[in-house]
Amino acid sequence: MPEKVVPFVFVVIFPIFWIGISFILSRVGGWGALAERYPDLGQADVPEAQTFRWRSIGLGAVNYGSCVTLRICDEGIGLSVMLPFRLGHPPMFVPWNELHSITLPSFLWVRKFKAYVGLPVVGSLVLPGWVADYYPHPLDGA
Repeated sequence: MPEKVVPFVFVVIFPIFWIGISFILSRVGGWGALAERYPDLGQADVPEAQTFRWRSIGLGAVNYGSCVTLRICDEGIGLSVMLPFRLGHPPMFVPWNELHSITLPSFLWVRKFKAYVGLPVVGSLVLPGWVADYYPHPLDGA
C-alpha cells in the first residue's frame, strides 16, 4: 500500500496543493486585483521596452523572489510571474501615472522603489531600487 501512496500524492495531491497556494498568494498579495485593473494588453511589447528577468518584487504581503519578469517602457512597467508560479497571476501592465506616494527606502546597501498603485489604492509594489532610474517623473531623494 505505501508504494501506491507516494505516486498518488505526487501526481494528484501535490498539483492541487500547488494550484491552491498559487491562487491564495495571488489574492493575499493583491496580484489578482492589480491584474484585473491593469491587464497586460501588450503595452510593453514595443522595441524600446527593456526586459529584466528573474527579479524579486513585493506586492502587498507577498514577496516574489527571483520569479518575476519586468518589462519597462516609456508608458509604464509590465510584470509577469514565471512558470510554474504563474497560476492565478496573469501578466499586468501598470502605467507610470498610476504610481503614487513613491519612496526610495534603503536598508544597508539595498535600495527599494516603493509605490502605491491606483486611486483609490488597489495595491502596493516594492520593486528594485534601480526602477527609479526609469521612472519618468522627478523623485525626491532619488
